[in-house]
Amino acid sequence: MHEEIAAQLVGSEVDYFAGAGSMFFSNRKDGYNYLDSLTSKGFNIDTVELSSEVHFPQKYGYLLAPDAMPKMVEGRGDFLPRATRQAIEYLSQDPDGFFLMVEGSQIDWGGHENNSEYLISELIDFDQAIGVGLDFAEKDQNTLVIVTADHETGGFTLSARIIQSADTSMMGMESDYDSISPTFSTGGHSATLIPVFAWGPGSDEFSGIYQNTAIFDKMMSAVNSPQ
Repeated sequence: MHEEIAAQLVGSEVDYFAGAGSMFFSNRKDGYNYLDSLTSKGFNIDTVELSSEVHFPQKYGYLLAPDAMPKMVEGRGDFLPRATRQAIEYLSQDPDGFFLMVEGSQIDWGGHENNSEYLISELIDFDQAIGVGLDFAEKDQNTLVIVTADHETGGFTLSARIIQSADTSMMGMESDYDSISPTFSTGGHSATLIPVFAWGPGSDEFSGIYQNTAIFDKMMSAVNSPQ
């Protein structure tokens, strides 16, 4: 799947991307080198770090690890909010406007591992990236920000911490509602309803309950709506 996505990216109309997975572009089973293909399509490709400046309409691609980026708990740092800020700085130079997707991809991985520290640290990092987008939208006043997910992973719940009871009639255990104990019910995806948060012009269209595929139609309607 990763190699298929890399091949599709070369033929897409994307102007900026940042993440990891260089091995899926240049160390492929089929022998193709899509890093060369991206360069020939006008991309400035960097496999070391985000550049200090980006200038539209030069295209930029960042693949900063062979496979996946490090976890936040492993010291990834502020890559995601920095990349979000740079992408906005770059794409906002386009007089026709822009569409940007930012993914906190390892939130899902933490859920699969039933690892609350992993999951929560990735959520906090993603929240920082959301803040970057909202800061721009508030200043711009013509940008729609949507925050959602394709599914929930792990059956994650913030439940009360169970502690030893001082009251012997409580059978030795009781719930401490002043602190939490993250719990999971599965190692896979759950059927939990997914919240959708939206801010900006057209945000009212994202309220209510609907099929997840309706997000596409709602976004296209917002893009094509006269401002």
